[in-house]
Formats: sequence, structure tokens, C-alpha cells
Amino acid sequence: MNAEFRAENKWVAAWLLEKNERKAGIAARREEILRSPTVGIPKIPSRSGKVSDPTGFAAAKLAELQVEERWIALIEEVEKRLPDKQRIFLELRREAGHLQGDIRGRPSWVPYVQCKYPLVMAERTGKKVAEFYISHPNTYTAWWNRIIEYTARVAAKRGLFG
Repeated sequence: MNAEFRAENKWVAAWLLEKNERKAGIAARREEILRSPTVGIPKIPSRSGKVSDPTGFAAAKLAELQVEERWIALIEEVEKRLPDKQRIFLELRREAGHLQGDIRGRPSWVPYVQCKYPLVMAERTGKKVAEFYISHPNTYTAWWNRIIEYTARVAAKRGLFG
């Protein structure tokens, strides 16, 4: 895989992990832009001869938010398309997103998800925990990579990569 694909996958992974925080941030920034006291003020020449355009500035900021909102919509659509077990996996992967470091050569999210996944699945389905235990941690990294790749393909089709 070339460097461009790796960079895109890293970008997608960040959006997948931080969707909720980014969505809240977008809403807060939108509110801040719309409440700005300078929106709607006419263009005013300054001493430098340049014209300030508060409304144009606000429109540009809102346009930037629209791109981010398209990413949020994409991530939410991908989540809906995932099978239940992978959707639950993604929830747990997000929970483990704050964990740092490696545990015996593995990213620290892997053992976290490996321990928690069977418990959550058993709770949600009413089945036994043992039915959902996955002994090989590479299964989780494969799921994660598959979700990233799928999301990146959809994003590329929608022109979200610059």
C-alpha cells in the first residue's frame, strides 16, 4: 500500500474513532459562527484599504463545516451498514481509543476489546459469553482494517479526499 493510501486510512480511522466528539464540536462551532455579532454587518473598508467581510468570513467557516458534516454523515451511514457484531466492535474500539501503548506487541485496544466484546455481545443477545469469545486477537485487527478500508472506499467515491 502506498503512502497516500496509508495517510487516507489514518484519516478515516481518526474519523471513525472520534465521530461523536467531532459531531459535538461541529454543532458548537456552527452555533458560535451563527451567533457571531459581526454576521450581517456590511463590508467596511479598513485603514489598510482592504475590505472586511464578516458575513463572507462566516459563510466560509460554515462551508468548512459542511465538509466535516459530510464526513459525519458518511461515518453514520457506514455504522448502519455494518453487521451487529462489527457495530458493537466499533463501539468498543471507540471506548478503547483513549488507551495508549502496546501490550506484548499489540495495540492496547486489542486486549480491551477482546475482553469486553464477549461480555457486551452476551448481554445484548442473552446468549452465553463463551459463544462470543474470540481467542485470536488478529480477528479484531482484521475487523478494524476492514471497516477502515470500506469507509475509505465510500469516502473516495464521494470525493471526500480533497
